[in-house]
Amino acid sequence: MKSLYRLLLIFGFFTGFSTERIQSQQLNLIPLPAEIRPDPRSPDGYLSTSDGLFFKDEIPAEAMKAMAYLRAYGSFISLHQTDQRLPVLSFFKNNQLLPGQYRLHCSAGGIKLFASTAEGFFYACQTLVQLQQLHPNGKIPFAEITDRPAFNWRGLHLDVCRHFFSVEEVKRILRVMSMYKLNVFHWHLTDD
Repeated sequence: MKSLYRLLLIFGFFTGFSTERIQSQQLNLIPLPAEIRPDPRSPDGYLSTSDGLFFKDEIPAEAMKAMAYLRAYGSFISLHQTDQRLPVLSFFKNNQLLPGQYRLHCSAGGIKLFASTAEGFFYACQTLVQLQQLHPNGKIPFAEITDRPAFNWRGLHLDVCRHFFSVEEVKRILRVMSMYKLNVFHWHLTDD
């Protein structure tokens, strides 16, 4: 009986005793955000983005590069400028958030991205693209995701001195790095 109790205790320890943790694991985001909270009003709800996302003119300067990224690499997301239609993609500057930290809130009215820096908006857009790719039919779950970099240096080392990579391969590596929110690229060009 004691061994069964120990086994259950170990299992509970590794599962975290938390439904929130189970919910966040079901989203399969990489890296896993610091906090994922399903919308308490409709925890199983989804926002349909099959017709695209609509945004208004009020975009903070810090979010402009993130918006350009969404247009270029958000393969499932089409963006349209309008004041009339839903769902709306909104960017809000929040100086109380740390550099690189963001909050993404998805509800029936649309998606709100909060950050204090361009880096935070970029990471929020990366999470949005990953959410969209999890549900290719255009549905994003109603949730609030809060995240910040766990480490200041999250990097990748590429040694082209010993192994040749084409320009296109290096660009692809940089895109994948940004998808996984890595922020330092150490490029070993020569062996002197």
